[in-house]
Amino acid sequence: MTQEALVAGKAPVCAFLAAAMRLALDPGDRMHRAVYNDYLARPFDAPLSDGERDFCRSVRLLPPAEAFERIVMRYGLQSRREETAYLQAFHEAVIRCCTRRTADLPLFLEWWDETGSRQSLSVERSETTVGIMTVHKAKGLQNKVVIIPYCSWPLDPEASRRPVVWGEADDARTGALGRFPVRYRKDMAESHFAAAYYRELVYTHVDNINLLYVALTRAEEALYVYVPVKSRHSRHAGTLVREALAGADGADGAGSAEEGGMRAAAGDDGLWVAEWGRAAGPVPEPAAREGGGVLHMVLDGYPTSVPDLRLRLPAQRYTEDGAGGELAPRRLGILMHKAFENASTEEEIVGAIDAMRTDALVSEHEAAALRRAVAAALEDTRAAEWFRGDWDVVRNEHDIVLPGDGRRRRPDRVMTRGRRAVVVDYKFGELEPEKYRRQIHEYAELLRQMGYERTEGYLWFVRLQRIEKVV
Repeated sequence: MTQEALVAGKAPVCAFLAAAMRLALDPGDRMHRAVYNDYLARPFDAPLSDGERDFCRSVRLLPPAEAFERIVMRYGLQSRREETAYLQAFHEAVIRCCTRRTADLPLFLEWWDETGSRQSLSVERSETTVGIMTVHKAKGLQNKVVIIPYCSWPLDPEASRRPVVWGEADDARTGALGRFPVRYRKDMAESHFAAAYYRELVYTHVDNINLLYVALTRAEEALYVYVPVKSRHSRHAGTLVREALAGADGADGAGSAEEGGMRAAAGDDGLWVAEWGRAAGPVPEPAAREGGGVLHMVLDGYPTSVPDLRLRLPAQRYTEDGAGGELAPRRLGILMHKAFENASTEEEIVGAIDAMRTDALVSEHEAAALRRAVAAALEDTRAAEWFRGDWDVVRNEHDIVLPGDGRRRRPDRVMTRGRRAVVVDYKFGELEPEKYRRQIHEYAELLRQMGYERTEGYLWFVRLQRIEKVV
């Protein structure tokens, strides 16, 4: 295998998924419709059916992850075992893109074109894996066994490829022209560009010898080099190997296998084989011998399910199911607190409820229920006094900074008139009077320290329609 063969963007199923998403955005896209039809074994220009157009419309506004699931299920891609790896790679690309940014289909497809489609599958190497790569890509890598099937790249520049060299003539008439491009060929050696010719020849020789060095030094345990007997190049990398081995045959390199020397022999088929040492074969890893190696699993399919996620606003979790749209106690408390938090008078409370209705935070039915709850709570004469509007100052949820350490306390409502101060804490849940009483006592003491001679403190259990005077 090669890494290029494992690029996700080149897999037909990945191209189909991307094309299906693009058709969801633009059903008239002829180019991607051709890719879509080709995967389904239909003519390139086959029009989309009414059902396919309806499906595209249903997918267009979905998040990429949900769109992926729906496309996979509609076309049965999860059961195509031979494409499971690429299907998983595309799914991982969707997840990776959506976790790093807020992505819809257009943004994901843009990221896929720029980055995602170029990523390769990650395949673990094992005894049954054979990697194929060029010598250039092998630079810096090591493998237990390396096979060089065609050690025959030319040492000289190939004139058939018509390389261009920058030459400078050595005669007086053309020397003033300076350097300019010249096609490389052998007759340059007999021209005024001979210096440029031999310079290119030497540089190319050095490059190809360095390439041979890289190829011969990648193996850790065994190296197999195949040098062709006949080649269209008179001088190539394999000739250097063959000449080196021929010089070593019968010299100091010869010897027995036990001594690690070279053995060379010509076969009946005219092939010449040179060997050093013995290839003992791979040694199992300790973990593999003990049965503790990596467990490999092959998926028969790619399971999917119908996504059934729905957006739920924060306050919706407080609405009880089956209550016919009635406000749950906790939701009622949250909305009443929101209505009270910035209001100084009863009229402002009603205005806050109307604003919530205008902003679609509550339905008309909920707004009516909220108004009824507020009216019932203000039937108490003490609560009615708090929202009558004749106080000098009303502070809703203002911080009180403690002297000395800078800590803060925040009562729900403080009302002052002259030297009188009233502090109220709204409570919309169940009774926990002892805990709340301590808070009111602390608030009242802080107000006294501010110079208010008459301080009162109340706990208002709004939903229970109960007011408790603490101070």
